[in-house]
Amino acid sequence: MGFMGRETTGADGAAPRTAPEPGGCGRSPFLVTMAAAAAAAAVVAADATAGRAVFLSALAVFPVAVTGWCAPVAHAVALAVAAAGGAFAVRPDAAGAWSALALLAVLLAAAVLPGRARAALAGHAEAAATDPLTGALNRRAFQEAAERERLRAERRGEPISVAYLDLDGFKELNDRRGHQAGDRILEELAARVMRTIRGTDLFCRIGGDEFALLLPDTDAREAAAVLQRARRTLGDEETPVTSSIGIATFRIVPTTVGAMVDAADELMYRAKRLGKDRIVGSVIAGPWLRWDGVGSDGAVDAVTVDVEIVPARTAG
Repeated sequence: MGFMGRETTGADGAAPRTAPEPGGCGRSPFLVTMAAAAAAAAVVAADATAGRAVFLSALAVFPVAVTGWCAPVAHAVALAVAAAGGAFAVRPDAAGAWSALALLAVLLAAAVLPGRARAALAGHAEAAATDPLTGALNRRAFQEAAERERLRAERRGEPISVAYLDLDGFKELNDRRGHQAGDRILEELAARVMRTIRGTDLFCRIGGDEFALLLPDTDAREAAAVLQRARRTLGDEETPVTSSIGIATFRIVPTTVGAMVDAADELMYRAKRLGKDRIVGSVIAGPWLRWDGVGSDGAVDAVTVDVEIVPARTAG
């Protein structure tokens, strides 16, 4: 079965997906600004016909605030200045000038504060979705994003690969050098992987020294090549840290993300049993009786699995 080619990224490629993308309104900032400008112009025009008893120009705060949330702050500031200028044009006297200045202050606040609030919310969302040490996705965020990719692969009939990575000798490093040294190793590994993968790939810290990587539309050899570039020996000569990796490539997508991760996890343990410091990859065609837990007859998955072992290659 043929697979589509894989585009890898380096320093100039798209950033790997480690957290949900912050968003505004899901609309073009230019279109939002134009619609808000039309609304503000309508407010000023209504103010001009309403007479001095009612200061309708104050209603321009709403289109300005929407622009501040959905578009660049410069657009919102320009709209605020234009709306305040329109209010002064309606009342071109000393009282109107003071009213326009007061309105400008309110509109500028409405222009700036929504964008700051959105940035703060995006920061909280990113913090909630990522592992604080490595910057990789945490398990909950990975589960949600991986399910979307699983459904996409199922709908399009595309292959999908999941890798499970566990460090060899990490406990010994922690015991001899302390947890700070272990944390540096985890940070270095995560940085290597995230420099190597594409923006569409999902990298997750499962816990401790275990990581998962989901690679959409990627076959086993391509996935192994990606992980091989990131798995060079960590640590130092006195306390080297290598990695054992299992890669499960699915030509027919399982029914759950857990099934995919469990398959890769099992292959990782096979790499451990074969001597560690290596990659074991399997191309799996289904069904998923073993990993999905379906089937009441206790049948064992009889699918033929093509296993490829990538020997250790730890040179930098």
